Amino acid sequence: MVAHSGLVSFLTLLDPAYIDGWIKSGKTLAQLDDRLVQMRVTDLLKQLREKPLVSSTEINAELQHRILEQINQNQALQDALSMAKQRIEALEQENHGLQAQNSIQQQVEQLVQKEQRPNDETAGSPVLQGMAEPPWMAEWRQRTTFERDAIILTLIGETGVSRRPKIIQLAAVRMGVKPDNSAIGDALNRIEERGLGVGL
Repeated sequence: MVAHSGLVSFLTLLDPAYIDGWIKSGKTLAQLDDRLVQMRVTDLLKQLREKPLVSSTEINAELQHRILEQINQNQALQDALSMAKQRIEALEQENHGLQAQNSIQQQVEQLVQKEQRPNDETAGSPVLQGMAEPPWMAEWRQRTTFERDAIILTLIGETGVSRRPKIIQLAAVRMGVKPDNSAIGDALNRIEERGLGVGL
């Protein structure tokens, strides 16, 4: 295909009238037979060699002019191709960015749905079902330590972890304190005393 294009381009330089007539006949350059093109080019080169020196000089000048035009056209095509490649790369980067944004949005939506989904245990709470709260629960809720105790119980329910060292680490992160903070140990002791954290 490249060799064919080269032959056609060379014939266009040597005999533009022939190429023009071929196209006007309703045919495409791809339909030009390579052997026909080679024969035509050979004949034209032979004619050029047989012409007087003056004519050859004029033809050479015309050829140089056409070659220069061809070079300029090729450069313009290369520039256009380079711009097209840059545009494609920009579109690909934009597409990757949109895909990343879409992925993040899906994750956020999943988190929102998860947060909005009612917790089965909470939904089944006797208090939410209209039952009276036990006295010991009401008393416990009034204490200033209830919030810390609730954090520990929530961690146990969410993670299923029952080992004291692991719970201390998780609770420290949730409470925003250091693991050796006495408030965590005190909360674990209170929960164990109430029989809510077996094995702590």
